[in-house]
Formats: sequence, structure tokens, C-alpha cells
Amino acid sequence: MGFGFFLFAILLLILLAFTGVFGKFPDSWSWTGIVLAGLGIVMTAPTIFQMILGGPRVDVDFRDYMQSGTKLLQVFFNNPPVTNRVWRFLGVHRETVASLSAQFRISEVGSGTIIVPIHQAPLYADDADSDACRQRIPLPPTYSVGATAAIILWDTPNKCAVIPPDRLRQPIILKPGYYQAHILLLVDGLPKQVLRRFTVGTKADDLTWSRKA
Repeated sequence: MGFGFFLFAILLLILLAFTGVFGKFPDSWSWTGIVLAGLGIVMTAPTIFQMILGGPRVDVDFRDYMQSGTKLLQVFFNNPPVTNRVWRFLGVHRETVASLSAQFRISEVGSGTIIVPIHQAPLYADDADSDACRQRIPLPPTYSVGATAAIILWDTPNKCAVIPPDRLRQPIILKPGYYQAHILLLVDGLPKQVLRRFTVGTKADDLTWSRKA
């Protein structure tokens, strides 16, 4: 909508220039410069639009998920394609995220006490040939979910919520309470932070993402 209005304004200014509203229109000798400038704008416009509008973007969605009888709190990532008709007409397309990684820490709501320090989030790519997790993945443009990370799961035998283990740490138990997840994404090396609160209770149904931080 904003870009369409901008394009309409440019065309209107050109029309007004032809009608002489801004004074005498350039003489015939000036047409060479005008034509060359116009060709330069036409040739460079797609590249400029792509640089401004087509960069990679990571959207984050928080969902409660039940898998094989186990309750999970997951984070879903995707890199949505360009949907604006005007941008697509100009040749703008969403670029692939070459490197996506995620870390998180958990703190108590209220006291702010950090319960879980920086913890690497295992990422699962939807187009992977196996269920193996990775610490860093690419994220091509897609309308659907491109990757997921399991942040907290419910340990049914022990009846408690835990942070899944990684290569350096054993599972970390979370007592019933209200917590906040600080998730740090590295999108092609650039940081992006997302905050979300969640609740831990005494049963699996109590484990749930709550409102935004």
C-alpha cells in the first residue's frame, strides 16, 4: 500500500512536469541526459528493491505440542516468501537464511533469577532426511514451518518439566512456577532476541506457553 502510493506520486510528478507546472520543460538538448538517467534508474531499480525488500527474515511462533504422549513447548521458525504483488512484479524475492542458530536462557518471572544460563537450542529442519538435530541450519523461503526447536518437555515418568540435555549438560528440572524464555537467534550472524513466558505446573497439561513478555 505504501509503495503503491509512492509509485503513484512519482508518476504524478512526471505528469505535472510535462504540463509545465514546475516551469518550462527541458529543451531538446536535455533529453539525452534525461533518457540516460531514466535507463540508469530502470537498470538499477530491481537490484535496489531486492536489497531493501528481499533480505532474509525469520518469523517465530510458539506452540504447545504433544508428540508420542510427551508434551513439548516448541519454537517454530520460518522465512516467509515475498507476498506483496507490487514487490513481486518488480522481481523482489525472499533470500535464503544461510545460517540460523538459536540459544536461550530461562529466568523466573518476578525475581528475574536466571534458572538456566545460555543453552544451545537443537534445531530440526523440516526438509531434513533424518530426525537428527543440528546447531546451525539454513532456512529457505517457505510458507510453512521451516525449522523447530524443543525448549521444554514434560518428563512423564518423573512428572516434571525439564530442559532437554545437550552435549555439555544433563537435563535441567524446572519446578512449578512462572518463567520467561529469552531466545537469541543468530540470523546470518546478526542477533535477534525474542521473549516469551511459560507456565510449569504439576502435570503435563499445566505446561504451556503463556502471554508475550
